[in-house]
Amino acid sequence: MRVSPDPFHYRVEGEELRLTLVNHTETAIVAVQPGDGSNGGSRTPILRFTARSSQSGQIVPPRQPEGGCGNINSLHSDEVFTVEPGASAELSGTWVDPWSGLPPGSYRVTLEYHHEPTLEWSGIPLGEHDAESMQKIQGSAPYRCVSAPFTLIVPKTR
Repeated sequence: MRVSPDPFHYRVEGEELRLTLVNHTETAIVAVQPGDGSNGGSRTPILRFTARSSQSGQIVPPRQPEGGCGNINSLHSDEVFTVEPGASAELSGTWVDPWSGLPPGSYRVTLEYHHEPTLEWSGIPLGEHDAESMQKIQGSAPYRCVSAPFTLIVPKTR
């Protein structure tokens, strides 16, 4: 997985995190756009990150998911797609925000994308999940990919 831009300036207007999933395997894989619940493990893909302080080198514990509202967005057909061997796909960074609890500073971060097709989704869906897309997910193989470390800068709030 590639993450850009590097460095990524968190909550800076005009700066958007871009994720690129690259299939380095010999077979096609099913990919799912990150969505409401991916950061907390309520749906596939599950997103996790490891942040290491650039100053001290210490790992900063991940923010524990807060209870939230208990809802998740419904799965749509355009969120599930196949990535052929050697190909890549852009993933939405809209729901990628596991570091909102980090204090101001500079971090070296790795982001993990876990495709867990047998995961029982939790939360109340805001609408019906697309049945065909859910079947495509459930019939696919699990995998995990990890980004190379990138720099995350969390600015001081005013």
